[in-house]
Amino acid sequence: MIRHSYFTITSTFLFSALVLMFFMQSCRHQNPKDEQSDAEQDDASSVEQLDQPSWIEQPDSAFLTWQRFYQEHDSNFRSSRFTAKDSLRISPIKGTVKTIHDRDFDPVYANFLVYAPDSSRYIDMDSYLWSLGKEDNIDFSVDQEINLVDLKTDSVTRIAFFGPSYRVEEVVWLDNQRVLLLGIGDGNQPFVQQIDLNALSGRVYTYPDSIDIQDQYLEQRIQSRLKE
Repeated sequence: MIRHSYFTITSTFLFSALVLMFFMQSCRHQNPKDEQSDAEQDDASSVEQLDQPSWIEQPDSAFLTWQRFYQEHDSNFRSSRFTAKDSLRISPIKGTVKTIHDRDFDPVYANFLVYAPDSSRYIDMDSYLWSLGKEDNIDFSVDQEINLVDLKTDSVTRIAFFGPSYRVEEVVWLDNQRVLLLGIGDGNQPFVQQIDLNALSGRVYTYPDSIDIQDQYLEQRIQSRLKE
């Protein structure tokens, strides 16, 4: 009788242990999937935002001027509301614009070149995009090239190209390697592209709202600098 009870208890214990092992094994097979879902949710919820302090070093910086323009049309407009979207891979090709050392360079664009902090390179976002027509009216091209000019080699490299739905309105150098392209996209939705010129990669940031504007920032910027 005692042996039978012992055997029953032992069998019950072994059966419970097997059930527990089977349950733990099942959990192990499910965990990676669950962990992946949690990781995806965490990644989706922790969207990268613009690092405003590192962008604004001077009160009269191009970024601040651009930001103030849109704040006049949207009081909530600020860099902290931009969120990271697609990553970028830059495919540089030879650009077509004239460098400042070229004898055919139009001096009207000299004041629009945006130089790197060490002045070894500059970005030309204007000379492909527009020209002065009759009575100094601004004639815009359908497309826009963003060109990087290396003054040591006098070479031109196209680092970005935009169709008619998108316009880069300002360029800001963060350092000698990284630049920001500030612009307006389809549906009047502001965007920022941060580009690492050495790594040939970057990130697109977009503003969550469309902004109702009548006067375009780009044209105001051009008219203002032509008067300088």
